[in-house]
Amino acid sequence: VFMNQSRDVLTKEGEIGEMKVTLDLTEKGHVVSVPTTASTNGYDLICDTGDHLLKLQVKAVKKNENGTIIVPLTNRKNSSVAKNNRGQTHRYADLVDYIAVPVKKDNRIFYIPSYMLPADKTSEVFLLPEYTGRSQKQVLTEDLRTI
Repeated sequence: VFMNQSRDVLTKEGEIGEMKVTLDLTEKGHVVSVPTTASTNGYDLICDTGDHLLKLQVKAVKKNENGTIIVPLTNRKNSSVAKNNRGQTHRYADLVDYIAVPVKKDNRIFYIPSYMLPADKTSEVFLLPEYTGRSQKQVLTEDLRTI
């Protein structure tokens, strides 16, 4: 019976993204912890690098045909946290050390430090390494594949 119930696609993709990030960081030798309560503090995971505890928000995004991605910088207004009055709209850059960005249908994950996030936008376009256009946006280089 439960297998036939439809799930919110964004929720499912978000959960898969968190699992991919957890696996990636664990394979790189870090210890990853997941909050046991609802994510009202703006982060999804804690990564223990051995030197630091880092807060991460995970945003699974699709790659656009031109080699760009659009990364949300605030929580969705229709998210369960905001919708159920358990929290307010918040900017991830104010609350986390990194936004972890698993690219859907791609094996890459980019870890964007909060200092790279613009302060005045609700989302930002980033360029993947294969982008060949003329945009002056930030390129997500290979060094952003790790923390």
